[in-house]
Amino acid sequence: MKKVFSLICFGLLIYSCAPITKCKPYKKESVSIPQNFEANAYVSYGILKYPVALIKAKDKYTLQTFIGNLDFTNNICFYGTCINIPIDISKLLYGDVVDKKDKVVCKDGYTVYQGVNGVYKKMVYIKDGKLYKMDILKPDGKKEISIYFKNKSKEGYYKTLELKNDKIDLNIDIEGVKSV
Repeated sequence: MKKVFSLICFGLLIYSCAPITKCKPYKKESVSIPQNFEANAYVSYGILKYPVALIKAKDKYTLQTFIGNLDFTNNICFYGTCINIPIDISKLLYGDVVDKKDKVVCKDGYTVYQGVNGVYKKMVYIKDGKLYKMDILKPDGKKEISIYFKNKSKEGYYKTLELKNDKIDLNIDIEGVKSV
């Protein structure tokens, strides 16, 4: 009996000394995303920097670049290949990527919101109460892309978005967003 009591006391002592990890709550700011807008930006890849404009009119997007324009909705198609975008781009620019139905977990000091958008799974990481990054995973669980949110403007959009995956590392520096 003495051994059992000693083991219980030892277990309680170990448990009481264990570090406590606490998720910091994420207070989602209400930002009014313009229905129609034009965003002027630069896309950087290494030392190369390209000016682009993203225009949203109704539910269509137009990406204007120096080589031409690309019109799309939730799918970007070129040369017979289509990419399904699992999140609305305007919500991405404004960091409105956490839904009420997302599951919340604590992981490695982050508050992580997990959800499903179509066939893709998203994991939104909150660090110190602020939006840090979003991972988009394929249906098999492999990471498709990571989007880092940096430098939020006073107007509510993120000035810098960094997109990373195994093959590419792009920075999108947004100069301004105006309603049209």
